[in-house]
Amino acid sequence: MYAGSEKRQFVRVSLPFFVRYQKKEKGKIIIGGKKLAKNLTENIENLSVTKDISQGGIKFVAKERFEPGTSLALDIYAPDRKTPIRTLAKVIWVKNRAFRSGYETGACFTTIEKGDREDLSFYLSALQRVGELIE
Repeated sequence: MYAGSEKRQFVRVSLPFFVRYQKKEKGKIIIGGKKLAKNLTENIENLSVTKDISQGGIKFVAKERFEPGTSLALDIYAPDRKTPIRTLAKVIWVKNRAFRSGYETGACFTTIEKGDREDLSFYLSALQRVGELIE
């Protein structure tokens, strides 16, 4: 667990994972008012890379501004995994990026299957250990 001055439950890892995101509203996943295919991986418009990630949440750059409280469906692509880690997340904060397009978006995971959570934990622990060896 994180023991720094911030009140974080999990350690963040600042390494890139590809992530696809979609706004979720009342049982439907929509972007711009259009219902999308059930398969999140078909949508290439909303592809991003994590700025950092932990077992509890994620920071990435979104093309559009999501209000805090917005529910998102996320596909997180981990190395050597055939299928993405699927999760639902709630937007906690959004920041404009100075002189750049897009919005830094911080979200906490609200729903994630046990196997996906275990895989994410494994990847993050391994990456953290590798980072400590490099330092």
